[in-house]
Amino acid sequence: MAECQQLYDAWAKYNGSSKYGNPAAPEVALQDCRKGNYAEGIAYFKDALQRNSIPAPTSETARAGGK
Repeated sequence: MAECQQLYDAWAKYNGSSKYGNPAAPEVALQDCRKGNYAEGIAYFKDALQRNSIPAPTSETARAGGK
């Protein structure tokens, strides 16, 4: 969940310049993470950050394999 939250925070920081379509989609992805669907939520945020040329934050939990 920590990685998902970090990715959401990075996306939200640049929200005004998003080219990624549906403005409600990030909230849905965050809800996916909160429901335990980490892979889906994290995949959405990584894709959204990449499409918008926003560097993904590094995460201790990502390196440790945590959620």
